[in-house]
Amino acid sequence: MSRIEMIIFDLDGTLVNSFSDIAASVNETLDYFGCPLLEEKVVVQYIGDGVKMLIARSFGRSIFNNPDYEWPEEELNKYYKKYLEIYSQNLLNTTDLYPGVRETLGELRIYKKVILSNKNKSLTDRILRTVGIYEFFDFVFGGDSFSVRKPDPGPILSILEITGISANSAMIVGDSEKDIIAGKEAGIKTCAVTYGLRSYKELREYGPDLIVDDFRQLPGAIEGFPGRQDELSSPVRDR
Repeated sequence: MSRIEMIIFDLDGTLVNSFSDIAASVNETLDYFGCPLLEEKVVVQYIGDGVKMLIARSFGRSIFNNPDYEWPEEELNKYYKKYLEIYSQNLLNTTDLYPGVRETLGELRIYKKVILSNKNKSLTDRILRTVGIYEFFDFVFGGDSFSVRKPDPGPILSILEITGISANSAMIVGDSEKDIIAGKEAGIKTCAVTYGLRSYKELREYGPDLIVDDFRQLPGAIEGFPGRQDELSSPVRDR
């Protein structure tokens, strides 16, 4: 079996903890339009499908108690544009790297590294540059870099084509089912992290190849894959 040559990383909930800034900006946007505010934990559960979906769900929950409310495009765009304006000003109030991320990326220097976020690329670039890890990555792609977003496998398939790396030599690392689903459908290996959006129990349901509880476990987990899966990186251990 081929060894891993390229790692594709999610951003929010995987490399950086950005949830508080996102939730605060959503609530500031809701407040601007005179809508009821939401608890941070409610907003956080709507993260992961791109900014426009985050806003659609948050406003739907706030106004109609229905995150799946189908918004007229013109009205949704009004909320979306205001949110981008507000979030761009609050992008890095509290957002920071998870423990050990910078050092661990250095340890992973032998691998080609790519960012694939569902966040807009301009915001992704700003975060990566400000927290000081942009230079670690060979390519950076956002939710607007391709015609579809995770969990669609399209972006990963495009990355494989761009980089010339075969599917069996690539792995995606992320904190949600969208990363796992996209990776599996693209035919690459998958590694879930348990400190972001989803718990170990939730992630396990999607059958990732590896699970780590701390980003600093990643080099050892990948180095041992697929030859072994130790206690730190086994997706099948009980808890």
